[in-house]
Amino acid sequence: MSKEFRFLNPVIIDGENGIIAGHGRVMAAAKLKMEEVPCLEASHLTEAQKKAYILAYNKLAEQATWLRPLSAGRPKSHSSRACPARWKPS
Repeated sequence: MSKEFRFLNPVIIDGENGIIAGHGRVMAAAKLKMEEVPCLEASHLTEAQKKAYILAYNKLAEQATWLRPLSAGRPKSHSSRACPARWKPS
């Protein structure tokens, strides 16, 4: 995400505003001082379906080999703290 492109992919949330997919996008939005981000509510998913989706989504990201050359020289930062952005589903 960048100031130029903003959001091309919405954050996926459950029926209780919990993030299913898009944690990194929400953190990037917070850095850009965005107060809202586009969301897709997937309240129809069961707990088992949410877990399966999260695992599949993360597995796809792990296998995205096209990203490796782009990120090879970038420092990595990881945070275990809760997402600081305020967001509202749309």
